[in-house]
Amino acid sequence: SGYSGWGSLLLQYTCPSFQLAIVGKDVREMQQSLQKDYLPQAIFCGGAELSLPVLQDKSMTDETIVYVCTDGACLLPTNVLDEVRKQLSNTSY
Repeated sequence: SGYSGWGSLLLQYTCPSFQLAIVGKDVREMQQSLQKDYLPQAIFCGGAELSLPVLQDKSMTDETIVYVCTDGACLLPTNVLDEVRKQLSNTSY
C-alpha cells in the first residue's frame, strides 16, 4: 500500500543503510560473526571477486579486512571483530 512506501522513506532518512565491505581469505567466517549482531540496516558485500564498486579500491591480503562504508566513504579498515563493532556503535547510522 501507499503507507508502506512512506514508511520505507522515513526509515531511509532516520536510519540510513551502510555497507560492510569484507575482503580477504575468511570473508564467510567474518560475515557470519557479524551477522550474529542485530544489524538491519547493514548491507554485506565481499568475497574473492572485487568487481563491486564498493570493493574496487580495497586490496586482497592474507588477512580478512572489514570496511564500514556509507555514502561512498569508508572508515579505517580493521581486521578485529570488536573494532568493527566499535565503529558501528560510534557511527551516526
